[in-house]
Parts: sequence; C-alpha cells; structure tokens
Amino acid sequence: MKYIKMFWIDFKNGILKNVLLFLCPMILALFTFGDAWNRIHGVKEINLSLAAYGDYWFYVYGGMQKYVPGPGNTFQVPIIWMVVFILPAFLLLNYPVKDMQHMGTQMMVRIGGRTRWWLSKCMWNVLATVLYHVLLAGILLGLCFVFDIPLSSRIHVELLGMLFNLFGGNTLLPREMIPTVIFLIPILCSVAFNLLQMTLCLFVKPIFSFFVTAVLLVSSAYLLSPYILGNYAMPLRYSWIFEGGVSFQVGIVASVLLAVVAVIIGMIRFRNYEILNRD
Repeated sequence: MKYIKMFWIDFKNGILKNVLLFLCPMILALFTFGDAWNRIHGVKEINLSLAAYGDYWFYVYGGMQKYVPGPGNTFQVPIIWMVVFILPAFLLLNYPVKDMQHMGTQMMVRIGGRTRWWLSKCMWNVLATVLYHVLLAGILLGLCFVFDIPLSSRIHVELLGMLFNLFGGNTLLPREMIPTVIFLIPILCSVAFNLLQMTLCLFVKPIFSFFVTAVLLVSSAYLLSPYILGNYAMPLRYSWIFEGGVSFQVGIVASVLLAVVAVIIGMIRFRNYEILNRD
C-alpha cells in the first residue's frame, strides 16, 4: 500500500504536473511532420500518394546511415533523432533529485524506506518515457490521418533513401512493412538511457549524468557498433534493412539488460546514499 501511495505521488507530481512532458512531444511531432511533409513533397521522382505513416515514423526515428569518415564526408549529428531522445532525458532529469532533497532522511523512513522510494522513481521514469514516445508517435499518426496519409506501417525504401541522402554502400535492403516490434525498440532504448541517467545522478551531479547521455547518443551516431546502445535506437541501422547493421533482436536484450542493471545498481547505491549533504 505504501508503494502504491508513493507511486501515485510520483505520477501526480512527476507526470501529471509536468506540462512540458506533454507539450514537448506535441510540438516536436508537429515540427517533424511538417519537415517530413516538405521533404517528401520535394522529391519529384516519387509518387507522393505512396508515402505512408511508416515513412513518416522512419523519418523521425530512423537516425542516420553508417558514417564513413573520409574527405568531403563531414560528420553531422542527426538532429531530429538526437532531439527525439535527448528531450525526454532532459525533461526527466531533475524531478527525482529535487524530490529526494526535499524529503530528507526522516521522511524517507516514514514513507517506507529507500528501496520503495527508488523503485517508485524507476516506475515513474519508465512510464514517463513511454508516455513521451506514445504521444510523439500518436500525434504523428493523427496528423497522417488529418492529411489523408495511409495509416499503415508500409515504407518505401527508395523514398527513404532520398530523404536520408543514402549513397554508395549505404543503400537499403528491399523492405515493405515495418515489423511491429521495431516500433517498440527505440522506446525500450530510451527507457534504458533514462534509467541509466537517473542512476548516474546518484554518483555525479545531474548535469554530468545528462552530459553522459548526450555523449552516448552522439557516439552512437558516429560509430556503428553493436556495443554502443544508441545504435539500436536507429532503425535505419538495423540489419533488417541495412546489410552489415546491428540486430534489433540483440537491441531488445541489451536494452532490457541495461535497464535492469541500472535499477539494481541504483538501488544498492541509494541504500547508503547521503541525502542531506547533497547540493
């Protein structure tokens, strides 16, 4: 009962009262949809009636092709993808720390102990992250409905190749439909990122943990590697559609494993964490 009450407080204060958690994905969805619409309508070689929700979703979540350093090939961070994942990390950064600072040790005992508090924050983190992505993808879906764009998971690799400026060895494999599980993996990766960031806040100041998240995302964009989790948040790099890419099945396992490890390490750390002496 104490855990449920504690989680309700986190849900109310950390989600329902967090206006930006609702507003930011709405604005981002409107902006990215408009950008994708303009880009797609600028591709004269493609029949525009073929574009579907899957193409718009891929434009937002796809990431970037494999980067190959070389003369004239300057590395450019995939801005839309970066914003999609860095934004929830920023929105969820301060609430647990502020709540902990205001609570103090005596209150922590009264509400049922440190373990319950930590697990409640983890559940809040997961729910808030999922809500952010559901809102983003859901509003994209709604905009596609309004503009009479087919609400299917169909993609058109020729169109995506032009939108992402793919060339040379970065051509896509012939695929037509996005498997349902692929829609979920970037969300799972985002959950792992945000749980890791929250755990790091128990070791360093929040701004530094946020910096680690940003570095992880940028390094993932720079280097295609199965050992850097951010690659699994880029469907454009899945071996399902790009030869030599990463396995999205491995991405599921890696994301769940990182999330669980982050929760456990955070729980162990928080049991001996000095609350009152933190800035």
